[in-house]
Amino acid sequence: MSTITHGRRMGANRPRVSRQRQATPVHALIWDHKTNAIGLIFLVIGFEFVQQIPSIAVYILLSALALRSPEWSIRALTAGIFATLLTGGITQEFIPLELREVRVGTSDTGKLVGRYMLLVACLVQFLTGKPARNRLSFWPAFVAFTVVVVLNSIVVSYEPLVSLFKAGTLGLGTFILLRAAMLFRGSRFMEDWFSVFIGASVLASLPLVLLPEGFLVNGAGFQGLYNHPQVFGVLCGIFAAALFQRAINGRNRQVANLTVLTVTLICLVLSQARTGMLAFLVGTLVATFASMFAKDAKKGAAIPFALLGCIALLLALSLPQTYDVIGGFVSKRNYDAYTLTTLWSSSRGRLVEEALAGFVQHPFLGVGFGLPSDPNLLEIKYDPFLGLPIGASVEKGLIFTAVLEELGLLGGFVSGLFLLSIIGTALTHAKPEGIALVFAAIASNLGESTLTSFGGLGGFVWLAIAVGLSMTRRDA
Repeated sequence: MSTITHGRRMGANRPRVSRQRQATPVHALIWDHKTNAIGLIFLVIGFEFVQQIPSIAVYILLSALALRSPEWSIRALTAGIFATLLTGGITQEFIPLELREVRVGTSDTGKLVGRYMLLVACLVQFLTGKPARNRLSFWPAFVAFTVVVVLNSIVVSYEPLVSLFKAGTLGLGTFILLRAAMLFRGSRFMEDWFSVFIGASVLASLPLVLLPEGFLVNGAGFQGLYNHPQVFGVLCGIFAAALFQRAINGRNRQVANLTVLTVTLICLVLSQARTGMLAFLVGTLVATFASMFAKDAKKGAAIPFALLGCIALLLALSLPQTYDVIGGFVSKRNYDAYTLTTLWSSSRGRLVEEALAGFVQHPFLGVGFGLPSDPNLLEIKYDPFLGLPIGASVEKGLIFTAVLEELGLLGGFVSGLFLLSIIGTALTHAKPEGIALVFAAIASNLGESTLTSFGGLGGFVWLAIAVGLSMTRRDA
């Protein structure tokens, strides 16, 4: 009897062993991410160098890849965001002037149209693909925010078409990424892909420290492969916050993680991006303290790191040389302006004052989504074939005043609910790395208002938020 029972148990276990053999090992998935990430990075940079190829071509190829599967949609969208942030960066320095002039006037338009094509391809994939398994709490707030923005663009905006195109881009991009966060919630796909792709781009940027091409914009801040030190610094700050949480929470591949973390922090400091440093500090502090109270956390696991950080901070502040270093970083070597009031006024104060002035004039409904209070400051790019507005860059310094200026009190209230729903979802469901990503991305908007725009850096900020929301704790 015991032999038969033992035989049945062995037979019952055989299918389970077979399924385990068929499962793809984690290291194989990571290697697959590495191959795809490196291939897409080389693809985007290669298209930038070959000036004879239309600038829209890379987006056409990425759109075709996005239609393969939801996973490839996220890969293609990440590469598209990278292509946007690469524009005007390091590749332009190595392109001969006569070839660079071939694309002038058509490059920007092609890339803007290409971004819309990529978003539509990703939308088609997520609408026709498998349904999301999870419904997160931010969804009703997102729908309300989208409705308010569209109505504001139609009824209030003094440039309705511009506002509608901006609202459409933001709505498409955030819908795709938030749906991806629900679809991949609980799996490691978005987390691993984000880490590998962004990590590869940071590591590829490091050798440019030895070349003047790494400091093209202002000769002081390091921009790496990207188009501006501020962009690269914010990217490094958000990414480093997640890597730091992975390090202190004892995740796998510690040597690789610590290496990438060290390189990312070096690049963050060299970029001289104060907003990036603020994002890193906020994301790290909030995630560290949140991990102390997580149900699945080891009891007191983060406390030694918090105490060690406090001791290191106190020792550093006790050294007089520390104040020179901090002063140089905060003032970006402009010691004549090293007072908080002067620095605020020279960097973000003017933008905030202009936004508040616009809010005072239109307190309830705002001036229109994605628009400045002064129409003379609006530079619109039109499609050369249809004459439709496809781009209108507007600089805003602080997310709160920007939303109030554009949407008024009503839109500001709904936007606040949407942001609070994302924060609440992250705190109640996400792992410490996810909390760090979400809070670092939101904190970056204290210096660069990017949450209300999916173009440029805003696309990366929303990608980081979506990745953070997909990183679910075991007890959530």
